[in-house]
Amino acid sequence: SSGINAEYGETHACRELLNKLVNVDKLIISSFVSDCHASIGKMIRESYPGIDHAYDVWHTAKRLLKKLNKAGKKYPKILLWVKDIVNHFWFSCKYCNGDSDLLLEIFHSSLFHVLNIHSWGYKKAVLKTIHEIRGKRPYPKDSILGKKNQKCLHGPLTKGIHRKGHWFGVDDTDYLALFKVIVNTRLCNDMKKCNRFLHTGALESFHSSKLKYLPKINAYKMETHIVMTMFSALEHNEGLKSTRASSSKAAYSRAQKKYVLKNCYTKDTSGFKKEMITAIKTNLKEAAKVPGKPDLSSYIRQPVPKTFHMVEKPDIEELVKAKICRMKEP
Repeated sequence: SSGINAEYGETHACRELLNKLVNVDKLIISSFVSDCHASIGKMIRESYPGIDHAYDVWHTAKRLLKKLNKAGKKYPKILLWVKDIVNHFWFSCKYCNGDSDLLLEIFHSSLFHVLNIHSWGYKKAVLKTIHEIRGKRPYPKDSILGKKNQKCLHGPLTKGIHRKGHWFGVDDTDYLALFKVIVNTRLCNDMKKCNRFLHTGALESFHSSKLKYLPKINAYKMETHIVMTMFSALEHNEGLKSTRASSSKAAYSRAQKKYVLKNCYTKDTSGFKKEMITAIKTNLKEAAKVPGKPDLSSYIRQPVPKTFHMVEKPDIEELVKAKICRMKEP
């Protein structure tokens, strides 16, 4: 391919960003949050070992949801537990207080909860079966299987909470399929990076609001892109101050495949926009008196690359000589 793939592009952009922040701007970074990107994780481990690389909880929960739904297509009983297991993952990330091992211990307690076992330290037969199912997998760790006082963190279950007919049996094929998803080695290793309970929701919200001024369907000059990004950031930050919940509405969730109740937020930035437009008009009148364009060079990456492709652009003569037409007779 003549272009670069998205994975390489994200890693390359992240490397340049960290290089500017750490080596040029001398900014001290204690933690860096991204989605579950293995290449970025490797780059940070090798080049910036002092930075704690964390994964976004929302993206990791989305991966878990996708795996559970995929398994549920063959084993429908799993679908009855999808929402609760994903919620339990969020709870585990928040409750662990930065301890990644505790995060997995709490999350893997769901392996017993779905069996209707809420205190398993003395359930020798069940523990033996789970040991056999685990085999050579690293998870669940012996710390959750070996302690005598292990139990769920919830209170006593009432009759209304009990699930009639929805509990698993330790020998069920449905349970084995669920077990493989929950203790998936790569997924569990990524979950450990969610121990700081961080997410990129604010950044996603900013990118969404920026599309009002910089829609992807259009192309802009570099100067226009910089100025409009600045304006978007100013408006977004102003909106954070004035945003408040006003009401609730029923909205369809593509992730949960059903209607859910969502809060409606009102954000009044009209006064701020008027002030900004007035200031821009004033500055334009003043700038007209000064020859030349405003200097935005400090915001532009230097040196500006001629292309983002991984190969050099050849001369047109070389392409003409190398061209082969399948329809033309030799």
